[in-house]
Amino acid sequence: MKDDDFEERLAKLESQVPREVTAGDEVRVWLDNLLFYAVAQYLGKPTEIDSPSSAFARAAGYANNYEFLQAARNYGPEFRKRTASVRTKILAEFGVNWEGERSAVIDGLERMEAGLSEDYKRRLEGCIEDGLRRLRSGYYDKPSDSA
Repeated sequence: MKDDDFEERLAKLESQVPREVTAGDEVRVWLDNLLFYAVAQYLGKPTEIDSPSSAFARAAGYANNYEFLQAARNYGPEFRKRTASVRTKILAEFGVNWEGERSAVIDGLERMEAGLSEDYKRRLEGCIEDGLRRLRSGYYDKPSDSA
């Protein structure tokens, strides 16, 4: 067996090993999803027929969910500005200041999560599980198909 063949086979095998998810990964997945649902519920003023995405879109100033999803797909500076703005606003409403005391940050985030509707709590849990599963599978490490 040639060294090149061995290296290729080894690389292929290593790419199939599940990724180790760190505590930091878990916190990031939880926080990203928590902020999405918190913005949707507290700032998006969802109706009974709204999806969380529609409510988030409204909070971020998009005319409708389609416009929001198009902007998300493009991930341009305007989209990043709007989503950062509503995330900052919801954190401020719950008194979360990253420069503040750790206990105050945790308290604000816990209050944010506790106040979510039961539906949003259930959805949040599912999104966290899905996000961690994707991390373990290497989903985010694969090149995206942008063509």
